[in-house]
Parts: sequence; structure tokens; C-alpha cells
Amino acid sequence: MPTLRFRALFVALLCLLTASLCTAENRELAARIGRLQQQGELDIQGARIINSGLIGDYYAQRGYDLAFDDNRIRDVLDGIEGMHMHGLNPDDYHRQALLAMSARSLSPALRADFELLLMDAFLRIAAHRTHGKVNPATLDSNWNLEQPLLTTDPLAELERAMQSASPMEHLDRLLDDADFYHKLKRALAWYRDLAAKGGWREIPSGPSLKPGMPDPRLAAVRARLQVTGELAAEAVDSAGFDEALEGAVMTFQRRHGLDADGIIGPATLAAMNLPVAWRIDQIRVNLERARWVQRELPSDFVLVNIAGFRIYLVRGGELVWSSRVQVGKTYRKTPVFRDAIRYLVFNPTWTVPPGILNEDILPQARKDPDSIRRKGLRVLDGQGQEIDPRSVDWSIEPFPYLVRQDPGPNNALGRVKLMFPNEHLVYLHDTPSKELFDRSRRTTSSGCIRVENPFDLAERVLANTPGWDRARIDQVVASERTTRVDLAQPLPVLILYWTAEVADQDRVAFREDIYARDKPVLRALDQEPKHRLPQRLAPVNSVGSEQTAEPEGTASAARDRPSEGPGAWMIQVASLTNGEGAQRLVNELKTNGFSASVSKVQLDGKTYYRVRLGPVTSHDKAQAMAADLKAKAGYQGQVLKQ
Repeated sequence: MPTLRFRALFVALLCLLTASLCTAENRELAARIGRLQQQGELDIQGARIINSGLIGDYYAQRGYDLAFDDNRIRDVLDGIEGMHMHGLNPDDYHRQALLAMSARSLSPALRADFELLLMDAFLRIAAHRTHGKVNPATLDSNWNLEQPLLTTDPLAELERAMQSASPMEHLDRLLDDADFYHKLKRALAWYRDLAAKGGWREIPSGPSLKPGMPDPRLAAVRARLQVTGELAAEAVDSAGFDEALEGAVMTFQRRHGLDADGIIGPATLAAMNLPVAWRIDQIRVNLERARWVQRELPSDFVLVNIAGFRIYLVRGGELVWSSRVQVGKTYRKTPVFRDAIRYLVFNPTWTVPPGILNEDILPQARKDPDSIRRKGLRVLDGQGQEIDPRSVDWSIEPFPYLVRQDPGPNNALGRVKLMFPNEHLVYLHDTPSKELFDRSRRTTSSGCIRVENPFDLAERVLANTPGWDRARIDQVVASERTTRVDLAQPLPVLILYWTAEVADQDRVAFREDIYARDKPVLRALDQEPKHRLPQRLAPVNSVGSEQTAEPEGTASAARDRPSEGPGAWMIQVASLTNGEGAQRLVNELKTNGFSASVSKVQLDGKTYYRVRLGPVTSHDKAQAMAADLKAKAGYQGQVLKQ
């Protein structure tokens, strides 16, 4: 069968032979674009094009002249074939329709069809490479890292691409993929090469294999580890479990996030027996995740990989520090989102959040009120006065008191927490449960992120805040006084979820899909692509979102716009789509001395939960309360007239 490249040459030759039909082609192209704009979509040769406005605008400004000559046709068709190197399916870019058309004589009508399909394919490639094929917000309601297609005018950028000799090379220069993305691409090619060579054979099941013991399955183990490079190909073939094999097993275990004990138990055997196709899909999923976040990354940021149980600090685009973390249990998952660290608290108190209170603390206290004191907890009323646990009616719903733990070495937050106020009430903090860091699977928290070396992180995060070096930190911690320190500049923090990344020596580090988040991404990758081309420019969120924005233009929103007249005034802290998150925020504000309320509203068919302070009687009082809110709790409230 002729290759796509040679068929593209045939199309180019045909265009030269039918130059006299250009005017007819232009008319056909204009007619199709008119129908596309009128109907919103257009079916061409079994392929569907969705109107983004960009195609119509581009061709209108050039008088509907064809944009693709023979060189550009060849360039984009090669680019379509090359999308498999990104873990994407070339058929998502009209490959089959373009192949079928390139094998036929093209009338003016077919040439117009070909032009539209090729342009739509190029724009899809640009969109998918820029921010991914899959919209992560459709898979995760917490997602707040969405990016526009381009940070410049898409129409002007398209014009520059089509004026260049190679639109695909122009796109490469424009996107400038991150180094970690290129490494994942190389890893994908390497594992696909393994698959072409037959992958690896399954190791038979049986008892755990330990160093020093003989077993007929060890030959299969050696062959398996030689395929992926943990065991040298020239390693001496031995019937026993020798030192070289033990080292190779430990290397494999470290690369797969397992206990590196050199023993081939059930977990290690299961990881070895996952087929090469599974690993290929795992890399494809994480290439997509990389596309979601690699654009417009700040030069300084903190990154947490939930599935990898690690935290990283990047300064000036370079990794400067890393440590192990503990993350949420499988039934109290740590969410994926982006925000900014705004302040630190040394010797923090801990107010028990609603989930832990309702599921853990209250059931125990109903049976044994003394369990409160044994846990080092105190019960406080709305005025901050301590209540004897034995005098509390623990069956009251909703529970009207706060349950708090004083600062100290046994505090659930340890000696320091790094705060980025958010609706999930998820933060970075110390922990008294140090022994849990030695586990390979560290799903041990209630959603927050416990850091193994929190004071090292605190020192580095405060590096640009005058007067805060390690000596000062140690002094404050030793005082046991609760102390808040505001950062001179908020530091972006990205809480992400990756199950494959390229580690040392360009080897892939695979991690268990602890929250079962890979399969939904893979399913979406393998489905027909959704249309994600921009119809207008959108702002890039550079430091994270603290709340969910309500739609503008509604009657309700109009009533609550800021105003300077007399009357009752409110401070809106957040507008959330999650009722439980709104209640958690109310409880957090209560610990900082603010009495907040939640109101539920319906806007454009969607439910929002507004968390507000007030009312107060004047605009000045409201402004003062908003300033106090920012200083004490870190939230930027919006002053509204009721």
C-alpha cells in the first residue's frame, strides 16, 4: 500500500494540473464554510468538523483562497502520522478520510473538502498538543488548571503558522514542550519497541521467591528483568537467587514504588506480570496529564505527586528539593487542584474538620466522652469557651461545638502547616506519625498532605521572606507559641496525580493507580475527540483559584454587585459548587473568629453555595472586615451590598 507521504505527493501534483479551477475551489470552500457557520458543524466524507469561528475568520480574511500548497499538505499529513509519538491516535485527525480522498481525483468540491479537513486536523493537533485531547474538568470537578489554546491571538498565530514553510515546525517552536514531556515521549517509543519485539513473558505464580533459594521460575524472572534493563543482558545465568538478581529485583521494586526488600512477593510478581501494553497505556495517560499542565508553568512552585507520594520544590525552573509525603486514604482522597501558599503557621492548633468529626470523633465520644481528653482534644463553644466533654450532648445534629487540639508534638498537624486557603481544606503540614513514611504505599491521611521534612520545606519557602532563616524557625518552634508568617510573595502549589514519570537514567518510574484515576483518562483518550478550540481568548490562571465563579449577567449576580450606597453589607468569601466544602470553610472561618453563613442559590441550572460574613451596617465596616479576613484567614473577600 502506498504510504501517506507518497499519496500526499499525488494530491500536490493534481493541484498543479487543475490550477484553472482555483476560482471554483474558492467558491466551493466559501459555500462549505457558510454552511459550517450556519449549522455549527459539517460532515465531510464521514468526518465531522465543529465550528469554532476560527476557520471561518481565517479563510474570510484571505478571500477563501486555499492555504495548503503541496509542501504544507505533505507537512501536516506527516504531522498527523506523528501524533502517535505523543500517545494520541492519528485517526483522531481525519487520517482515514484524508487517505481516501488523496487516492482519488479531486474535483473543486473535493479539493474544498480536503482543505477543510486538513485545516481542522491541524487545529485539532494544535489544540491537543497545547492542552490535551481530554478536558480534565469533565473527569474531575475540582480541576482548576484549565488553560486557553494560545496566550496570543489564535487567528494571528494561525496566519503565522500558514505563512511558514512548515506549519508543524512552527507549532513545535511555539509550544516548546517541557523536558519531562520529551522524556515521556522517548519512554513511550522505547516501550512500543519492546512490544514490537514481543514484550515479556508472564512469570508463573507460586510462593514468594527470596534471595538464596532455588526455584525453576527464576529463569523467567531473569528474562523478565533483562527485557526492561534491571538485570544486565550479560548477567551469568544461575539456577539460584544470587546477589546480582537480588539487586535487579530491588531496582525493579524502587522503579515501581514497591518495598525494596529483594523478595518477589505477590505485589512484585503482579507488577512484573503487567503486560507491556498496560505500561504503554500508562505512559499515554501521563503524557496527557503532562499536556494539561506543562504550559505557562511558573518558574517557582511546589508540586505534589499524589500517586508518587512525593513533594518537589522548583526554583528558577530547576528542582532544588524533594521529600516523601503521605496523602489521603482511598476513601478520603487528596484532590487535584492548583493554588498558592500564602502563609505558614508554626505550632498550629488543629480544629477537627467535619468529615473526621462526624465519622470518627463523634461516634467514639457518644460511647465514651473521656476519649476526647485522651486524644488531647478540647470542646469549645461559639465564644471560644471550653466545655467539659462529659456535659456535652454528643447526639445533637448538627453538632454546635468546635473540637480542637492544642499545639504540641502530638498535634495532628505537627509543628508547622503551610497554608493555601481552599474549599477542600487541604494543606501541607508536619505530622507526629513519622513511622508511616517508611511505608511504600502512604495513603494514610484524611486528605491533607503530610511532609516528611517540613522544616526543610518551610526554610526554603520562606527564603524570600526577610528575617526568616532556619535559626529563627527553630526559635519560634521551641517557644511553642502559635505564630503565623505571611510570605512576601505567594508561592504557587500544584497538587497533581501522575502514575508514570521519567526518573534517573531516563528510566520510567511507574506508580500504582491508588485512586483508580488512570482508566477514565484512558477511556477518554480512546474515544472520539471533543471539540476544544477557543472561540475567544481566556485568561491564564497563574496562581490558582480559591473559589468557583458564578456566571455573570444573572439577576442574582446583578443584585450583589459592589456598591457605595447605604444599607446592609456582606463579605463573600467564596462561591462553591460543593455543599460539604462550603460547610468546611464555615468551620475553618469559625476557628479564625469569623461567623459565616451558607446560602444556596441556583444559577443557569447549577447550584452554588455562597459563604458569606455579615451583614454589617456600612461599607467602611465591611471593608474593615474584609481586611481582617485576609489578615487572619488568608481569604480575599468581596464586599457586596445586600
